[in-house]
Amino acid sequence: GAPLTFDDMAGGSLNVVSWLKVTEFGMTIGSDKTNLIEKINVVIPLSEVALCYSVRYGNPAQYEKTYDRVTNARGGPWADSLMRAQKIDPKATEYRSADIPFYVLEDIKNKKGEVVVEANKAIGHGLAVTGWNNFAALIRKVVAAGGDQGHSIVKLELGFAPQHNAKGDWGILEFRNPEILQALPWEVN
Repeated sequence: GAPLTFDDMAGGSLNVVSWLKVTEFGMTIGSDKTNLIEKINVVIPLSEVALCYSVRYGNPAQYEKTYDRVTNARGGPWADSLMRAQKIDPKATEYRSADIPFYVLEDIKNKKGEVVVEANKAIGHGLAVTGWNNFAALIRKVVAAGGDQGHSIVKLELGFAPQHNAKGDWGILEFRNPEILQALPWEVN
């Protein structure tokens, strides 16, 4: 086989302090589902985004992902993961996703005023089935503004949009007012 590259080894490894979840009511961080957040000012270094494919199946929902469409991120062949998912849920199909690090520009506090994420630290988010289109629209805006889809640093307001269909309610991320930066804000002298 071919020698491994750094990109092979780094795929899917985000350095984040917590994970961001989205509901129809707002965004939450970590396990605290009571601290609903409507917007967060963040920076995304696009070079740190880990593009992937995921599959959702079962009830309660289970998720699997791959960064190369060959191997499951947890091990084993991706094709086996898809077959296992489709045995449990015949409608299960892989979908485009990404693991995205969001570096917050100011401290995020809980209802008690305690800091749950310090400024300049990263929170991570894995795009859900319906989350890809908003992210792809962001990347198209970056490219249209002269940025590079894989290397630009983008400052924006992260928000959410409630969604609804016959199966239920949920939320997806919105990427508002993107601005291309030359460097991470805390690296500027």
